[in-house]
Amino acid sequence: SSASSQSYRLRTDELQPEAEEELAMSQEAGAAGYAADIYNQALAAKEHSGVAYSNDNFKTALQELTQARDLGVKARNHMIESAQKAVDSAIDAQGNDYEQQLLGEALASLADAREKMKSSNYTDSLSAARVAKEKAETAETRTWEARAKTSIADLNKKRADAETGRGPTYAEEEFGKMARTLKDAEADFAAGNFKEAYQASDRGHQEADQVFARLKDEARLVRGDYDRQVALLKTFVEEDTGRAFLEQATLRLGRIDDAILNEDLGRAFALYEEGDREVTSQIQAIKVININNKISNLKARVQEDQANGLFQFVDTTADEYMAQLNGVEYDPELDRLKPNQDLYTEAIRELARYESELDRMKDRAISNVETRIQRVRTDIDNAREIGARDLVKAVFDSAVDSYEKTRDLLYVIRNNLESETPANFVTLGNQLGQAESQAAQLNQTVIGQRNSVDYLRDLILWTYDMTRYLDQWYPIEELGYQMIMIAEPTSAVDSYSEMQTGISAADLLTEAERLYDRISPITPPPDQAQLHALALASFKKFLESADGFYRYGQYSRYPKSQREGFLYQAFTHLEELHLMNERLMVAILRQVRDYDLVDFERELADEFKAFKTYLRRDKTAK
Repeated sequence: SSASSQSYRLRTDELQPEAEEELAMSQEAGAAGYAADIYNQALAAKEHSGVAYSNDNFKTALQELTQARDLGVKARNHMIESAQKAVDSAIDAQGNDYEQQLLGEALASLADAREKMKSSNYTDSLSAARVAKEKAETAETRTWEARAKTSIADLNKKRADAETGRGPTYAEEEFGKMARTLKDAEADFAAGNFKEAYQASDRGHQEADQVFARLKDEARLVRGDYDRQVALLKTFVEEDTGRAFLEQATLRLGRIDDAILNEDLGRAFALYEEGDREVTSQIQAIKVININNKISNLKARVQEDQANGLFQFVDTTADEYMAQLNGVEYDPELDRLKPNQDLYTEAIRELARYESELDRMKDRAISNVETRIQRVRTDIDNAREIGARDLVKAVFDSAVDSYEKTRDLLYVIRNNLESETPANFVTLGNQLGQAESQAAQLNQTVIGQRNSVDYLRDLILWTYDMTRYLDQWYPIEELGYQMIMIAEPTSAVDSYSEMQTGISAADLLTEAERLYDRISPITPPPDQAQLHALALASFKKFLESADGFYRYGQYSRYPKSQREGFLYQAFTHLEELHLMNERLMVAILRQVRDYDLVDFERELADEFKAFKTYLRRDKTAK
């Protein structure tokens, strides 16, 4: 609007003298020389304002004129502001702490420059401002030099401390970065770039802090690693050497803790490295010791078990066990080079398997002994079943006693009980061998005795049958040879057959043949050989007698004179048979008495009664 435009025009007109005066003072102060750019910008702004004013653009004219005035002030005061910036920079650089006097002089000169500027004493003001700036810049330079020198010296000390603390090894990246920054700071310092030198060294201090922080972290890590190694060492400790190693390693772990607490990280790392080497070698040494001790202990057990007679009851010999133990291989160097194979664990497992076998060996031996004792018991029971208690009582009782001693000795050994006599597998082996021998002897003896008794029973029964048939034939025997001859039996009048009231001659021959056929092929028990010879002779004589009696009755087959010869021989054989039977029966009764078998005698009571009756008979055939 026109009102607004007029307002801008009036304000421009009012500002015009002030702006021109300010530009004139700037020119008089010599701003065209020490602040040419700013002064020229001010002149350009005044010119732009005039152009805008002539074109009735009063707002722009006001803006440009205001800028021209402000730039004129800025140009006139440029040297003072430069000096002020130099003073502020020196103060920011901590010049009050390092160059207090010189900085004070700079401040005084600056104040003087301002006063002279106010009084339009431009030449002196400019001179004072320049002095203030120079002194401020000198104060700042000296301050940065002092600070950089101190900072670089401190950084060098930190670098040395970091080296002592093993920074190049355990904080390689951080230490390298700090070292490079220190080198840059020293180069800047040498070039006189003190502020840059200080700034670089300041970064170096931060990087040094990172080095020490990393070293502390690494110290805790290696401490943890060593702690794990000590714990690993502990898992292998089984004897005094290992316990000494563990005690030494535990003490070193405490010293590492103290070094970390006191921030003596170099010592902490040195202790760790020393411990790392020693624990590694100690673990290998303990492994070798453990394996050798286990092998030695197992060999001692094998020798002890061998001395105690244990191996006689298992299917493995002591020499085989020793060979297996000698075959266990462990190479600590190979174990170190190939940790993934865990050769130590393999060797320990192999030894543990052998140890487990030895642990079970006693049970295996006891089980095998029990089996053998049970066989002894079975042999005794079998012997009992066939009459050993009666047939061979002394042998049976001895075998039972030996069995019971073996069984009781095994019980003592199995339960680790105290015993008045030595109770080990040696004595058990001797006792078991005796029990087995006696059980075998018992069976052999009772079988022989059983065979003898069985043979005797059969012989008694056969002999009883013979006497029974002889009793049935007794009517003929009682008539005698003469009476039969007087009767003169013929086929037409067979009085001979009529006389055979108990048993016929044919049946008598049949039974005699049957009995002889039963006994003749028998091989008697050795102790019955003599009795068998008597029996065989009797049954043969019985057959001969029966054959003669039978032939006498064969009228059509043999002539009378020959038949009479048969009859005569038959009676002769019969009389001999009675005598032979007497010897046989006496021998049988004597053996029965020697056997002293009550049940046997009770069972054959009728037969024995018949024998005794037979023995009381007249043995002369008539």
